[in-house]
Amino acid sequence: MAKQLFTTLTDSAVRDASYISDAVDCDGFYSVYDTMVENIDEYIDAIFKSNKDSLLHRYIRYNLVSGLLYEEVIDNCPEEYVLNEHNEALFHLFGYSFADVGELPPEYPDFNDEYFDEWEEFAKKVNEFYCENINDKWADHVFYVLFSNKDFLFRFNTEVARVVQEFKITDYPNDMKKDGVIKRKSFPQWLQKAVKMRDRNRCQLCGTDLSGTYNLSTENFDHMIPLEDGGTNDPCN
Repeated sequence: MAKQLFTTLTDSAVRDASYISDAVDCDGFYSVYDTMVENIDEYIDAIFKSNKDSLLHRYIRYNLVSGLLYEEVIDNCPEEYVLNEHNEALFHLFGYSFADVGELPPEYPDFNDEYFDEWEEFAKKVNEFYCENINDKWADHVFYVLFSNKDFLFRFNTEVARVVQEFKITDYPNDMKKDGVIKRKSFPQWLQKAVKMRDRNRCQLCGTDLSGTYNLSTENFDHMIPLEDGGTNDPCN
């Protein structure tokens, strides 16, 4: 049973992480740039300092809670969404079941085209329930998948830099230097531990072992996108 739950958790997190990864390269509603510009007050504190509720956590929640990532599959293949996307096994992980959503569609879990409309309506209810009750907790699991993907983090932070480069120093005099660069903040211990775990105690430039097992090496933590290029102090950078 535990193995089944772990598989459900892992597969679902990887799938949603893939959706989020694709969204980063989109224009409009899903894009990092447009999302942050339109909702800057929800992101600003995490741009200037390391916050455990990172920019990526917030971006994930924003995209998943909208429900729009699943709009197409719900409209065209509601059974796919109900049985495979946000299925009942995923609900069980958070202490819920489809009984909390409403009446099950006819012949559940077997899909019948004859009842397409009923399945579609139920899928919409599942999505709505998920967004209201599970999404905030679920975002953490999706974050863990994406935080280990350096290619994604680089693309994500490149888009965030576009936002930062449009900031006016006069709007944030306490957080930006006169040249328009965000002031450097120290890396807290929890972040250093997270980065070392993600990078498996290896320097990402030269590959030196930093675990202390084979040698004593000086550690140096720095930003993926330099502050001078619009980088932030967010943990993902």
